[in-house]
Amino acid sequence: MQISGNIINILERKIQYGTIEIETGIIQKISYESDLKPTSPYLLPGFIDAHVHVESSMLTPVQFARLAVVHGTVSTVSDPHEIGNVLGKTGVEYMIKNARQTVVIGPLFKLTLDLDMMINISTDTHIVCNCAITVF
Repeated sequence: MQISGNIINILERKIQYGTIEIETGIIQKISYESDLKPTSPYLLPGFIDAHVHVESSMLTPVQFARLAVVHGTVSTVSDPHEIGNVLGKTGVEYMIKNARQTVVIGPLFKLTLDLDMMINISTDTHIVCNCAITVF
């Protein structure tokens, strides 16, 4: 799969038109072809929320993701201690099961997910969801 557009290069602080090649959900190659093309879509890395308590939003992970992605958040490191305090392991397992059902597609852009959207529990019970690229 290929996606072409104005690639926002965060590290080099520049925008250039180019193509991103993706295979099995992983970026294989980024080719820069020319200067900015204002009428083309903009491609940029999604935002990662490094610490969030989904339960504080009073939403399930699926509903939280649906609302967060339209603002450019494509990954979260979720700390489920609140539901863990109330429901224990059962509550944390519910959050993980629900998070695995997320389909993160916003109305203004598409999101390409890793085929096995990673959801891992580390030793401190943080839930990690990894996604790939935002296309506006």
